[in-house]
Amino acid sequence: MAVDVLDGAMEQPVSLSNGHQGELVCRRPFPSQPLGFFGPDGLKRYQEAYFARFGDLVWQQGDFMQVVPDTKGIIIYGRS
Repeated sequence: MAVDVLDGAMEQPVSLSNGHQGELVCRRPFPSQPLGFFGPDGLKRYQEAYFARFGDLVWQQGDFMQVVPDTKGIIIYGRS
């Protein structure tokens, strides 16, 4: 998966490769990615849940994460 960590506090979010905590995002579609929600306004609710913050091409998972600079390991902290 094309996982990245973005600084969601910035107007133009940037990738955080410095070890700081940020928003877990996926920059490309992934095999288990849902295509929408069932029910009235399902597509609208889906877009608002995962694509409202960073645009139509960046999936925001809704969790905080950090990339450890030395090892490039990932720490996921939970809901943002």
